[in-house]
Amino acid sequence: MEAIIKQLVQGLKVQDNSSKMMTFLVQDILDYSQIKSGNFRKNIKGFNIRKAVEKVMSIQRRKAEEMKLDFEAVFVNINRHAVANEKGQDLS
Repeated sequence: MEAIIKQLVQGLKVQDNSSKMMTFLVQDILDYSQIKSGNFRKNIKGFNIRKAVEKVMSIQRRKAEEMKLDFEAVFVNINRHAVANEKGQDLS
């Protein structure tokens, strides 16, 4: 029973992360159309790289397991969240 619940929870996480990735892709397409029309405005914001990688990992992990592949991310020295603008100025 616990194994089934674990699979369901994992499936829900994958669905949630997949929908977030789909939203990101749609926003990317909208950004592209704004660039082509000359109406693009930059929206620079910080993000947590560890969380972003973990979301991608959660989506791809099941497929890797099915293929019997080791699938892991190793984070080294990720202590600071750096954000820079288009001129390279540190905004963090």
